Amino acid sequence: MIVTTTTETVPYTHPWVQKVDGAPVFHLRAGSTIERGQMTALLDGPLQAAKVWSHQLREAQLKGIDALFAEEPEYDRLVAIFSAEGEEAEQLSDDDKKLAKAVDPLLVKHWPAYADLVAQMERRRTLVPIVALTRYCTGWENVRDENGAVIPFEADKNGHVADRALRRLQEVDLLFAGSRAFSLQFGGGEEKNFERPSSSEDGPKTSKSASPRAKGGRSKARGGRKTPA
Repeated sequence: MIVTTTTETVPYTHPWVQKVDGAPVFHLRAGSTIERGQMTALLDGPLQAAKVWSHQLREAQLKGIDALFAEEPEYDRLVAIFSAEGEEAEQLSDDDKKLAKAVDPLLVKHWPAYADLVAQMERRRTLVPIVALTRYCTGWENVRDENGAVIPFEADKNGHVADRALRRLQEVDLLFAGSRAFSLQFGGGEEKNFERPSSSEDGPKTSKSASPRAKGGRSKARGGRKTPA
């Protein structure tokens, strides 16, 4: 269901308990365009949790590979793997996927620009449900804490969920109800950023000029760092 006004609310219950008597119900609303902009500004600014696009990840990965693996025999293969997009990425061999999975933690550990993006994605995945539920939940029923005690709904002076009520929520309630509250702000569709995206996630494409090297083409200059142990 798509909410058409800022005062209309829709009930949300976790899909796996919808037929259970006494299941928790969260009443959610869609905010105005200004409210949505304020939420985005909060995430992008003070909370440092802006959305990370797939082309940003890919460019950081390729620059890290260029700096850390330039002298390795698998260099060209790594560039090809991490440059793959769309159908090309889906068609990677199992060996290529295993290699990418093994190299990714090394990039996180040894290439700060990539590590920063990964950290930003984790911040966003954690904070988006919290921010959205705080702002766009107008009430709830049958919501209980980890000890089974009913949590009374309470709003603060700004009309947001009061922190002392919010912090008692079980993690699963906060994550799923908050994610649903966030999706309502965008016409009911889920935004892709709750799971860590791969280099082939849909998004703006990486231009060849943005990549440190074209696939299969090594530069004669070798100014990069050595491969980490």
